[in-house]
Amino acid sequence: MSITRRILFKVLGVKKYLTFISKTYIKRIEQGKYQEKYPELHFLKHFIKPHFYCIDIGANLGYYSYFLCKYADKGKVWGVEPVPVFAEVLKKNCNFAHFTHIPYALGAENTAITMTTPVVNGVFRHGLTKINTDSENSSHTYQVEMKIPDEIFQNIPRLDFIKCDVEGYEYIVFQNFMKVIEKHLPVLQIEIQPHLREKMYTLLNSLGYLPHKLENHTLTMLSYENYLSLPQDIYFLTPTITR
Repeated sequence: MSITRRILFKVLGVKKYLTFISKTYIKRIEQGKYQEKYPELHFLKHFIKPHFYCIDIGANLGYYSYFLCKYADKGKVWGVEPVPVFAEVLKKNCNFAHFTHIPYALGAENTAITMTTPVVNGVFRHGLTKINTDSENSSHTYQVEMKIPDEIFQNIPRLDFIKCDVEGYEYIVFQNFMKVIEKHLPVLQIEIQPHLREKMYTLLNSLGYLPHKLENHTLTMLSYENYLSLPQDIYFLTPTITR
């Protein structure tokens, strides 16, 4: 697969390459493929309701945003993606009237930042784009704006679901999103780096959230010990969530 991707990337260039692979993946997910590789994506159809208001943080090319729009067809979806070339593809993939693109990174302040995408073994790893801390192996660099999530979403009338995948920046994002989250108590799906798990638990548990895992299209509560070591996305719910 990496050989094929290297060839496609060289032949098509960044934008056409991203457009091709994203449309291919979305089509395959719609066909019911990759059930084991992407169980969280397939779970959306069992969980997301038509009226839901959803935020996709780290929307990238729109894999989650597309299906959130499809299932929450009477609600609203915000796709947070600061990288311009990714955002172009995202907006094409999510051409829905109830979809809104948020062109910022989320963090602790309103400022300009640098983000980078690595190339690993000749493959452009768009899913590993992150705020720049080390430019090694990063051939693509982007200057983007960061905004505070509590300020961007302070007037949102409801919020049912947040998905967050921001490559190690998740704690800072949620630390600055607590006012909105406390108000609406949405279900949270977060890819959490191991070194941030203790801090994330303490932060979210202060609002009554408890960690759950996805297994066979069902969310099951985790013990604290299992939460710390489980190598997959974590779902956080409060006991009051009945959606």
